[in-house]
This record gives sequence, C-alpha cells and structure tokens, in this order.
Amino acid sequence: MSGRDELDSGEIRSLEELRRDVPPSPGLEARVLERLRAERLVRRRARLGPALARAAVLAAVFMAGIVLGDRRPQPTERTEGERYVLLLFEGAGYRNPATPEAERERVAEYAAWARGLAEGGRLVEGEKLGEALQRLGRPAGSAAPLGTVTGFFVIEAESMPEAVEIARTTPHLHHGGSVEVRRIETTE
Repeated sequence: MSGRDELDSGEIRSLEELRRDVPPSPGLEARVLERLRAERLVRRRARLGPALARAAVLAAVFMAGIVLGDRRPQPTERTEGERYVLLLFEGAGYRNPATPEAERERVAEYAAWARGLAEGGRLVEGEKLGEALQRLGRPAGSAAPLGTVTGFFVIEAESMPEAVEIARTTPHLHHGGSVEVRRIETTE
C-alpha cells in the first residue's frame, strides 16, 4: 500500500497545490548533515585520493595476473579430429638436464614445440607433471613400465598414425625419453 492510498482526497489536493519551486533555506544541508553525523547516521567523506590509488594498484595487479597468468599455448584453429594423449616417460635412457639453466632451456624447447602445435590447431593441452606420485593396483603380468610419467600433451589428430607422427616430433625423444600415444575414448 503506497502513502497516497492512506490520504483522503482533500489531503491529496492540498499536497498537489504546494509550491515546488521554493529553494531550501541557506545552510539547511549543512545543518542536516551535522545532525546526522552527531547521531552517527553518516560519516564524514573519506578522501578519495588514497582509496583511488589503492584501487588503481589492485586493478593493475589484477590485469597483470590476467596477462601473465596463463602462458600455455592456445590453439588457433581446432580440427575435427580425434583426441590423443602423448604420455612422456623418463626411462633408463633419459638424460636429465645437469643445471637449472639447462632445465629452463629444455622447458623453453618443449614450449616452442607445443606453440608450433597450437598454431597448427593440433594442441589441446600440455603440462609438466610433478615428481610426487602414487601407484596403485599393478596387476601381475601387466606390461613393463616405460619409466616415470613426467608430462603429457593432449592433441587432436585425424588418426592414430597422424598422432604418432606428431609424437615423433617431440623434443622428449631427442633427450632419451619415451612417448606413449593413447587415443582418448569418448564416454558419452
């Protein structure tokens, strides 16, 4: 129920006849604000300078996070092929980088390879895996392990032979590692 519904027709006519062009008396706003502050119903205006500076810094940090946060290569054009996972193993023949600088160079080499796949619309995803692992349930008679899985790439290819050809180009093979190519089955 609005306030107008509570008024009778005479009160409504009286309200409508009031002048609307009369300005408030000088100092009325200041007196009202002073009274509201005394009652602690409003606070003094904070200086905007420090607040704006903090907001600008937070916005800059946020934007830097967006720009720098995800450096994984993104595919430029997707194919309609099947998806395959390339599992990277470090077996007995794998040559680990001797120094942290050599490790950075190796990571840059893999990243450049992945960027090339992404530019060709073949790379879906790829990551280096951490050293911590837990193996569960290796049944007797299972295939001999290739070594430790240290990374993976998910690619798109038209067929298993094409996926294998892509896998042959990975720098991982040049460093003595091995790659297992597996088709990803759809589970719809």
